[in-house]
Order: sequence, then structure tokens, then C-alpha cells
Amino acid sequence: MASPPVPKRRPSRKPRADPLALRLLGRQEEERRRIARLLHDDLGQTLTAAVLELEYARGAPDDAGGVIDGVVAELRRLLADARDLSLSLRPALIDEAGLPGAFGALASRVAAVRGAEVDLGCALDGARIPALVGLCAFRTAQDALLDLAAPGAHLVLRAVSDGALLRIEVRGPAAAGDPSRAEAIDDRVAAVGGRVVRRQRAGMAALVACLPLAEPLR
Repeated sequence: MASPPVPKRRPSRKPRADPLALRLLGRQEEERRRIARLLHDDLGQTLTAAVLELEYARGAPDDAGGVIDGVVAELRRLLADARDLSLSLRPALIDEAGLPGAFGALASRVAAVRGAEVDLGCALDGARIPALVGLCAFRTAQDALLDLAAPGAHLVLRAVSDGALLRIEVRGPAAAGDPSRAEAIDDRVAAVGGRVVRRQRAGMAALVACLPLAEPLR
């Protein structure tokens, strides 16, 4: 009796790397390097210098007041850098005041730092916004505003929800933006299952990001 044929083994397929995941991973590593530089170079060196200068001032030299004033100025600058770093890691206002509050703080900061006016409008109607989607919406608005912000520019930021989608729109005078910001927006929105549309006409630029409000896969 003939033995049954041996089934042929199919060649195993090698897993393919996801380009989007690789880009997001690369950006995470860049951010970690930036944080490491701030903590090691800026924070460590500034605090070391502050300790040495305060020890010198403790000897009550004639210029002690000036030394202390210099240390205070450096520590204030370091505190501002630490706050900016905290904001870039995760805006605390999203947790404390919700997305509208975080957008309001963002608009005020862009106005203060870049000198651009931001016309903000939020109509979220109590929509339940998953944490990752809310963070994506904030980062999208942040990057889009920074790309267009210039002294005296009038920018528009709108956030609207219909219960299924969160729509973020940023408009303003067209400007030469940072390509890395545009790529970051595209990758971030794609990661939560959304889409981005860009338009430019008559010297004006607009970005619209539509983000699904279903909880994204982690």
C-alpha cells in the first residue's frame, strides 16, 4: 500500500517592518536623546555651576550680590526649560482642564512666544475623547500652529466633534514650514487611524485632521 504523499512545506515569510512604526520609533529615540542632553548637559552643568558660585558667594566677597543674581537668572532659565520639556512630554492641562483648556493654553503660548494672534474655537459638546486621540489632536494643532506662526500673523484653530470624529483645523498665511513637523503630523494621525488634508490657496494655508473617537489600538 502506497504511503500518503508528504505535504509540501510552505516557505515561511519573514515579518516585514512597518514603516510607520519605524518612523514613530525613530522620533521617540530622537526625543529621548534630546531629553538626555537636557538632563546631562544643561541641567547637570547648570546646577553644578550654581553650587560652585553660591559657595563662592558664601565667602561674602564684594561681588556676592552680582554672583547670586546671576545664579538666580540661570535657575529661572533652567526652570523655564524644564516646564517646556514637561509640556512637550505630555501637556498637563489635557488631564487637568481637558482639551479645550489645553488648546487655550497653546494659543496663549503661541501668541506670547511667536507674536501671532490665534483665533480659537472649540465645539466638543462633551465628547468622550480617548487619551491618545486627545494627545494626537493637541500635538497636531501645536505643530501646525508653529509652522505658520510669525509675528503679526492671524491664525485660526478650530476643534469640532460630531461624536464619531474629532476635527482639528488650523488656518493662516502660508509659510515655509518644517518638513519634519509635517511628517510628524502625518505619522501621528495615521497611528490613531485618522487622515490629514492640506490646502493652499491665495497665500493662505489650511490643515484639517480628522481623528476617529473610537479607542485606538495600543
